[in-house]
Amino acid sequence: MKVVSTLGGSPAEEAGIVSGDLIEKVDGISSEELGLANTASKLRGESGTKVLVEIYSESGEIREFDLERRSVDLRPVRTKRLRDNSHTIGYLRITQFSESVPKKFEEALQELKEREVEGLILDLRNNSGGLVSSGIAVADSLLSERPVVETKNRNGIKDAIISQKETSFDGPMVTLVNKGTASASEILAGSLQDNGRSILMGEQTYGKGLIQSLKSLGEDSGIAITVASYLTPKGNNIQGKGITPDKLLDLPDASEYGSGDDKWVRNAELFLGSLLEKEEVSIQTSELSNEEI
Repeated sequence: MKVVSTLGGSPAEEAGIVSGDLIEKVDGISSEELGLANTASKLRGESGTKVLVEIYSESGEIREFDLERRSVDLRPVRTKRLRDNSHTIGYLRITQFSESVPKKFEEALQELKEREVEGLILDLRNNSGGLVSSGIAVADSLLSERPVVETKNRNGIKDAIISQKETSFDGPMVTLVNKGTASASEILAGSLQDNGRSILMGEQTYGKGLIQSLKSLGEDSGIAITVASYLTPKGNNIQGKGITPDKLLDLPDASEYGSGDDKWVRNAELFLGSLLEKEEVSIQTSELSNEEI
């Protein structure tokens, strides 16, 4: 059982369990013996109770975590305004793609525009996906008549999804991704990168890009059949490869994403600031040229 990502503010995240870790045992029983559904079931429980989890990390280290279960805030869209001496930048984090996300995303963008943000940092770190349709809807809000994603079936036939003309925000953007960015969030990140809409900063993403159909084989068994795969607008296959950021960041994770000690956000903020300053210089140069004419 491999961890794709941990939920923000969860006991697992606070304990230091990360994307790529393997769950070896839960309360002393191997995950291989339990299977996927029973492993997930044993991890869950009433708030205040504990569960012992044995983790095998990518470095080969075996660790045990005695985690106390508690309710986790699943607010999928979170925003704040960042301000320095020169510019006002919006920070928007999406933790998962649930059914409510497109509407909440639009509301968050509107709130940030009312606060006169000049640029946007979109944080998709540790977003393991969810509803692909929600991820595509968010991309649609940021792109104007551009390809969002392609699907390719077993016969090699491709089908592209194109965004609508209207956009909800057209200012400069930076999108943060890491190895916990997977599935629907990779589709969104890939569409923004391939269309030149946003610079990607961070780590190589997870690489989860298959479309599967589940078929029941009885009361307690079934089979997942891969029927198609997701490609970015430029035809890059996400599955097993992930997406390479435009700018790699080799920085430690913050204790809380978007907080004052989050160096990833600070790097994105500085980069956006430089883009905004270039735009101001370009506008001033254009105005001078017009005056000369």
